Amino acid sequence: MQNISPLDETTYPWKLILIVDDDEDFGTDLVQVIHSETPYHAIYARDAFEALRITRHLQCDLLLLDYLLPGIDGIDLYDLLHSQPSMASTPTILMSASTRLPQRAIEQRTIPRLNKPFELDDLFDALRQFLGEPTPQQMSQPPAREGPAFP
Repeated sequence: MQNISPLDETTYPWKLILIVDDDEDFGTDLVQVIHSETPYHAIYARDAFEALRITRHLQCDLLLLDYLLPGIDGIDLYDLLHSQPSMASTPTILMSASTRLPQRAIEQRTIPRLNKPFELDDLFDALRQFLGEPTPQQMSQPPAREGPAFP
């Protein structure tokens, strides 16, 4: 898991993406790809409870949520996260390999989807769509990759 320092209402010069997926290999690989191929910073949570804990300490600019999570599905997690005033307008992308998704719930919330497996170019296009092009400051100040463990 990506190590970060817990700081209340922390803001960074780069865009922060929270990836929530119970497949640890997929989640950590996605973090590494985002770090190496984009100007954005990504952190990983293996379940909804970890995601909720992280978002109490960090302001995320984009959420990538898996639909099939243990204990709670990605749509319920979306609702919980977006019920927090600081997260209410945070863009979210739902990821899933499942073809059995509650389409009506997804459409009511207007959550865009990435179907797994997806092409990295599709992911990068979605990131640019929601996060915009990086600023010169974001390009010149890459995020720190190490730090104390998140509680």
